[in-house]
Amino acid sequence: MAEQVPDKPKRKRRTKAEMEAARAAGMEKPPTQGVGVIGINDSAFGADTSGVRWEALIHIPKFQAFCIEKSKLSYENVMDWIIDFCVAELNKDASRFFEEYKKWHDAKGYWKNETIYGELIVNAIS
Repeated sequence: MAEQVPDKPKRKRRTKAEMEAARAAGMEKPPTQGVGVIGINDSAFGADTSGVRWEALIHIPKFQAFCIEKSKLSYENVMDWIIDFCVAELNKDASRFFEEYKKWHDAKGYWKNETIYGELIVNAIS
């Protein structure tokens, strides 16, 4: 049987008088805290000036599939190793690595309406 957790005591709400007294004493509420999303630090990919958005590519499933096929590593923990794998490949030859990905992407033929970054290609209707 699951162990029962006692109810937490309810938080005491301050009265209007207590809040006014706190304001008068300079004890305003602290500013609201926000939570943001921070991407990976693209400096992990070195001084690559090719314009390739490596920090975006590593999060795209088809690029992850390419890296899995190339590295023979597990798909289950891809985010644990993909940055190190890409950095090692970039250190060998960044342009060759990216060209291999583009050729692999086109050869698979699964994503005819997507760019290599997963963006939808919109064909103009004449």
